[in-house]
Amino acid sequence: GDEARAHISPVPPGLLASVVVFGADGDLASKKILPTLFNLWRRKLVPRDLLVFGFARAPMTTETFRKHIFKCVYHPSQPQGDRKEFLQRCHYQSGQFDEPEAMEALLRQIEEQEAARLAARQQPAGSRPQALHFQDRRPASASFDAVGAAAEAGVPEEQVR
Repeated sequence: GDEARAHISPVPPGLLASVVVFGADGDLASKKILPTLFNLWRRKLVPRDLLVFGFARAPMTTETFRKHIFKCVYHPSQPQGDRKEFLQRCHYQSGQFDEPEAMEALLRQIEEQEAARLAARQQPAGSRPQALHFQDRRPASASFDAVGAAAEAGVPEEQVR
């Protein structure tokens, strides 16, 4: 079953990845995206050194976002240690989707958290993660605004998917 496969991972152990979930406080993120990310992480089907960044308009602290994720992923049969470890990898930034300042704040937070992870792994500072993915659930017009704001904030085009 799932537990037997959890010990054999197709993901290289040294991979660092960051995932940004736009609309992280919404229904789709809460019911599908966040639980799926947790289960993929728990089953070692995404890098163990995964960082998850939620971005939404709602003002919320990272701690409040983590409590939200806990409610989304809680299942009594899963080990509490897995949830705690995953939640420590989750961070939050509020802002409007079309505001370059909000994207800049998000990018700063990503860079700070990635730098901390790389330092913990004793890798050279300035190394970039091997994967950066933006999950966007907004309408097409908002998607364009988010991509434009990310570009204005200096995100290289190949890192916005």
